[in-house]
Order: sequence, then structure tokens, then C-alpha cells
Amino acid sequence: MASAEDEVLTIKWTKVLISGPPETGKSSSIKLLLGEVPNPLHDSTPIIKPVQAVVQSSDETGTRFTRIESIIDHIQSKISTSSNESDEQHFICITDTGGQAAFLDIAPAFLRGKSAVVNIVTQKLTKGLKDETEFFYSVQGKRIGDPVKRKLTNEQVLDWLISSIVSMESRGPNEESYEIVCDSSKPSVFVFGTFYDQSVNFEEKKEHLNEYLDKFDRDVTIQNFCSGNRVFPLIANKSSSEQKNPNTFEKIIHKICKSYTKAKISRNQLQLLKGIQDSCKEKNETTIPVEECYKIGKKHNMKPDDVQKTLLFFHDLSGISYFTALPNVVFLKPQDLVDDISLLISISFFEGSDYIEDTLKIDMPNDALENMQHGYFETKVINKIARFCKPSDLLTLMIELHITAKFERDKYFLPCVLLTAGEKEISTLRKSYRDKVEPLIVSWDNKVIPRGLFCTLITFLLKDDRIKLVELNKRGKPTNIYRNAIQLVYKPSGGILLIDSVTYIEIYYNGQQANCYEIKEFIFDCLTIIIKELHGSHNYLKLQMQFFCIDKKCEHPSVHLCVLSERDHKTLTCPYGNVTTSEVTTRQRPWLGDKVHMHVYLHEQPPLHELCANIEAMEPGKIQSLANQLNISGDYNRLDGVFEAWLKECSKPTRLQVIEALRAIGEKEAVNDYVNKIEERTFQDNITNSKKLDVDTILFALKKIGFDMKTTFDLAEKLDLSQDWYDENEEKYEDEPFENILKEFMSHWLHGEGKSPKTYGTLRDALTTLTNRPPVRQSASKESPS
Repeated sequence: MASAEDEVLTIKWTKVLISGPPETGKSSSIKLLLGEVPNPLHDSTPIIKPVQAVVQSSDETGTRFTRIESIIDHIQSKISTSSNESDEQHFICITDTGGQAAFLDIAPAFLRGKSAVVNIVTQKLTKGLKDETEFFYSVQGKRIGDPVKRKLTNEQVLDWLISSIVSMESRGPNEESYEIVCDSSKPSVFVFGTFYDQSVNFEEKKEHLNEYLDKFDRDVTIQNFCSGNRVFPLIANKSSSEQKNPNTFEKIIHKICKSYTKAKISRNQLQLLKGIQDSCKEKNETTIPVEECYKIGKKHNMKPDDVQKTLLFFHDLSGISYFTALPNVVFLKPQDLVDDISLLISISFFEGSDYIEDTLKIDMPNDALENMQHGYFETKVINKIARFCKPSDLLTLMIELHITAKFERDKYFLPCVLLTAGEKEISTLRKSYRDKVEPLIVSWDNKVIPRGLFCTLITFLLKDDRIKLVELNKRGKPTNIYRNAIQLVYKPSGGILLIDSVTYIEIYYNGQQANCYEIKEFIFDCLTIIIKELHGSHNYLKLQMQFFCIDKKCEHPSVHLCVLSERDHKTLTCPYGNVTTSEVTTRQRPWLGDKVHMHVYLHEQPPLHELCANIEAMEPGKIQSLANQLNISGDYNRLDGVFEAWLKECSKPTRLQVIEALRAIGEKEAVNDYVNKIEERTFQDNITNSKKLDVDTILFALKKIGFDMKTTFDLAEKLDLSQDWYDENEEKYEDEPFENILKEFMSHWLHGEGKSPKTYGTLRDALTTLTNRPPVRQSASKESPS
């Protein structure tokens, strides 16, 4: 972070993330760590709330955490008063998380990386693991509104929280340059069993919790309280000296300090931050444009890239908020920003309460609460809520972090505030969508939907022009939508139903079967992007496709899932019954598409004749290099000899191995040539094996022929397809890329327009009458799959 001649101070900081359901003593646990007395009249925590402390050690008090207002202010004070600038400071950044159901959904948008993070999870020992979790919102110890239920047990909430810890990437976006020291190779977790003094069967509940934690041993390090006991019992409203084991927190503090991130701060960086603070103070503002930061940095010989890195560094220290999702604005008071968003969401908690108007003195629009019950807010509410920054900045940040999405003029959907559907409502919705195809199930290895992912998926989908919210009622409000069951309208036809079933997502569609594959690919692409933006690990959060078991031979009484074969997408494996595998049915097949997938070919063993015919001769030196890359012994000067030996010696030879070996020796043209030929084989197999067409395969064929607008309309005539749809939308298509128009054109034909049969034969005959040109091979510059 800083050059050697510019270094001022080396600091260490440890992140502590504390999470759990509401009223389980999270904020009280933080006070105990800081040596403070918990407050019995507690206000519910917002989405997140950073608490900052400095580590202090002495012979008299030992090691302790002392609360400070700001790490940044403390550093600047240290620089101005310390005679020894090389003193190393160790700070503790504790992030308290709100336990409300809606807050749990969006907290991941504000959390970064898990490096040098110590995690604390709280569980009330007055409740059993199988008890249903209730979510409350409290002000001064008084609960506001009715409890929210999500059909989640305490065990499932713990699954959710601990799995989310594991699934985070090891480093955040700005942490690659830091020195990171961890006490354990796996994420470190403390489990606090709170309110044990009020528990009727304390020892029994503690033992059940200890046994439950065993299943996480592979992925996390659950810290031991003593031999064989991994639950730290706490009285949440008593001081540390009144606890069952007063020395417990000394041990915890010592353990926390063993994990930390280390970096050097330069004088220029501190001067940049002071310049930003002075500029905002002079203008009486709490935000500053990033362009202004660049000007301040230029005075200290800092380039824009250096300024950005510094802003992200201080963001990690909770000194400012600078989001890459909103890169033009810097927020000087991070908690004010989070408090505004928390207040917006909490409107949904205040039914029948005058708390906002009487206590916070905010004149709320009359329909704000009713709208929130339908899962949305209007721009005029943001104008009231935004107390510490521009309303437009607050709204833009919420959109870019996928907390909300626009669905009508001045209306923004906020799925996290919706009520949870009961089994009766869910069952009714399922029946209305199950006429044509079976639902597709998306699941994960850890058997729980990653924290925050479902609501983020909904807002992400709504940003696409093909997706709309379910039809609005006469008053312009969405109906029959719930936090765990969202109905969407899909263009060109039909509706999508997404259900959060806690351990997996159910995808239903009631439109044309030909759209199923495209919808699946679209949703999977969105999930992949979301996992990356939430800094999730793709290795841990690998998407799996499953279906509900509908095999009549299976006698298992309860609803369960069958796993789809990743290799051929043709067979399902059932975990129960005498027959463990079955073929994918016609009601499941539409999700998988009719076409043969390229990745299937890449992971298959190629025949010798294919390799010899499609990979041209090369220099003898390159031939030997290829043999070395394929890990076969001996000297070779002929390609056929290399391939023959490789097929014999390699236990699982695949086309992808050949491609990677060719790429490694610099034969890029040979790679592209071979991939093109595999694609042609894929296309031919699709023609041979499928009776119906899909849009992607048609586009592949037409791009090879080299279509343009004229030939598109010539083809329309041959397929007996009216071009009225184009004439009616000519302005809309005026600036569209030609490929998009072609895709829309073929979609209209496939979805029922025109009298000609929707088969490869029809398309082949039409193309034959238009052109005698053979398919054109794509250029060698085409990207090959990795």
C-alpha cells in the first residue's frame, strides 16, 4: 500500500463478524468483549453496524479491547502525537448484523471477504434446534409489530449462517496486496450459547448444539471452550465478571488477536483522507464526488488508481464507504448510509405504529406502509428517508447492490420485506404452474441456499427486459407474491414461478416448452454473476440441477430430489428405492434443451481417426512438445504416434486435454480449427438426434452461412412467416444488433407463427432454396472454450 520512503505507520486489524437471529444477544456479546455492561433495553441492530476498538495490553489488565470512535481518527491522532512513528497498532473491526429476516437477506451486499475474519454465531439456549425461528424488531426493548416467520428452524438458520461463512471467497476485492495471518487454515467460528441462565434444560440443549456442530468440522474450525465443549455459555444481560466463567473472554480475546490483516499506511494516504474530510466539513456535506478526491490526491502526487486503492483500503477499515458498484461517490459516514437503508426496510415492521413520525420526526407518505406490504416503495419515500446523502445516490446504490429493482415508473421492488407464504399458498401456486413441465431444482452441495441469494436473484432478473413482475391489480400493486415465492412474467410468453424452499430453489414455467432451456440458461448465468458479486466461492457454491422424483417404482413416502447426471444430462439418480437411476422424462427434458452440448463432446474420449483427420501436421519439435504436454513417454516425430500412445496410456483421455496441450505449445490456430470441427459435429448431431429446433442452434447455423437482413426476410417468406411483428416494432428494432433481430425472428417462428412444421427438415429445405453456399467456417480468431 505504501512505498518504503513514504511509510508512516504499520497497522494490523482483525475483522470480527457476529451473526444470529434477533434477540440472541449479539450486541450484548460485543459489549462483553469490550468489557462493557450490556444494555437490557436494546434497540434492534440495523443491517450491519461496525464497532471499532484498539487492542491494549498491560501486565495489570492483560490484553483487552477498548472501544474507539474511529480507527481513522485514532491513527491520525497517533501520527500527530507519537514520537515513535514505527509503533504498530492492532485494531478490532467488529461487525454486528441485524437479526431481522429482511436484514439477513441483504447484509451480504455490505460484507467483503473472509480473510482474517473471526466469526461469532449466537444461539439462544432457551430454544431447541428444531424450534421455529421468530424474527422481531425492537425499539428500547419493546417489540414492534408481529413476529415474522420464515418456516425456518433454528438449525436451518445456523446452517444458513455457518455455510455463508464457508462460502465466502478467502480474500475480498481489495485484499490481494495485504499480508494476512490466520490462526487456522479454515474459517474460525465461536458459538455463543446465550441466555443459558433462563434455559430449563441447559445441559441437554448445549449437548445437542455441540453434536450438531460436528458436521461443520471439514469446512470450519469451531473454537473449543474446553475439552469437547464448543459452546460458550453466556448470560447476555450480565457483565463479564458475573458470567459462569469470568475468564472466558480473556481467552476469546487472545484467540481473536491471533488472526489479523497487516498493511502500511503512507503519509500521502493520510493526507488524502484529511483533505477529503476537510473538504466535506467546509461544505457541510457527508459525501464527496470521486473526481474531487482525484484532485486532492493530485496535490499529494497520487494517481487516480492510487486514490481508488486508498479509498477501498479505508472502506475495509470502516472509515468511509466506497462501493465499486457506485464508483463516483464517496460516503464519509458509512453508518449513516446503512441506517437510511435500514430505516426504509423497517417501514414494513411498523404496522399500527407511529414510531417513524413521532420519534424520528419523518413525515411519511400515507401509502408507504401499504406499498411495503406489497413489496415495493416509491421515489417519494426515498426523498423522505435519505437523511445523510442525496436521495438519488441512495437509490442508485440500492439498485447497483441488487437490493431493489425498478418495475414501474417511480416504483421499486423490495422482495426482502414481503411476507412469507405458508404451505397452503405455496401448494396452490405450484399446482397452477405444473401443467406442462416438471419444475427444475437448483441446489448446492451444502444443502442450503446461500444467504441473500434468492432476493438478489429476483432483483437481478427484473433488470432484464424479458422479465416483468406478475400482472398488477387495478390499483397498480403486485399480488400473490411472497418473500419465498415470486411470480414473474416472461416475454415472449408465459410466467415463471421461483420458490425459496430453504435448501433449494424451485423453478416453474407455464409457457411454451421451447423457452425452458433459454430460461434455465438465463437464470444460471444470473446466479453465477451474483455469486461472484457477493464474493462467494464458486468451488463451494457449485450449481446443481435436480428434479423432484416422479419415478413410480420409488416407494419413498416423502418428497425428495433426484440428481441429474452432469456428464450426459440424460439420467437421474434417486437416493432411495430399488432402482437408483432413471431416464429424464419428456416433462423434464425441455429444461435441458434438445441439442447436444459442446461440453459433453469436450469431456468425451476422441477416436484416433478424428484426431488424425482434424489436427494437421506440425514441426517435429512441436510434436515432441505435444507428447510432453500429454504426459506420455518416448520420442515422437509423427502426430498419429503421439495420439495412439496417449489413448493407450491415459486412463481418461478427453478432447479438452488435447485442446489444452495444443494451446500450451502455442498452436492457437490448430486449437481453433479443431474446436470449429467439433462445433460442426455438435450441430450435425443436433440435426440428426432432434425432431424440434431451438433458437441457439438455428443462430449457430445461420451465422455460419453469413445471413443479413435481406436473407432474413427471404427466409421468412419461405417459412410462411408474416413480417407484421417486425413492421409493428420497426422503431424498437432500429438500433438493435442484427443478431438480436434474427433471434427474435426465429423465436416467433418457433412459437407457433407460420404454417410450416417446426423441424430441421423445414429449415434445411428453406435454406437450400435461398443459397447454394456451403456453411462457412468461422475465422481462426474465434475464441476457443477454456
